[in-house]
Amino acid sequence: MNVFALTFISMSVLLGALFLSSAISYVSGQGDSSAAKNEEPLNASEAIYSSNASAEVLGVKNISQSPYRTTEEHYLEHGLMKDVGNVSNNQTYFNTYLSDELLTGRGSGTISLSDGDEISWTSSDLGRKVGDKWLFYGVILFNST
Repeated sequence: MNVFALTFISMSVLLGALFLSSAISYVSGQGDSSAAKNEEPLNASEAIYSSNASAEVLGVKNISQSPYRTTEEHYLEHGLMKDVGNVSNNQTYFNTYLSDELLTGRGSGTISLSDGDEISWTSSDLGRKVGDKWLFYGVILFNST
């Protein structure tokens, strides 16, 4: 079993924060640390995953307008995972906009290494608009089978 698989088998929950512009422009997440347990803010220097480049938007589809606007959004992103290296993250989100400044999202995707190793994930997020950017807080669960 390689480092990629071991990293995810030992980690069941990833607490994350996503910062979005018109697309994802910065992502970081950290594991179940003592800071998170004590409800302290996430520390970017402890990130398990980070991406400073904009995600490539693969597609956005409006699913519903009533009672709330719901979208299906697909992204491809490249990032760096602690103790693993460079990865790509193919992701899909279903977002429900409760207002112009608040949304709930459910996501799923696959994080892959260049050698073909990969792990799937699901997430649940709450997003709020801060200025012209979206700030997301959520939980990502990895499928370690």
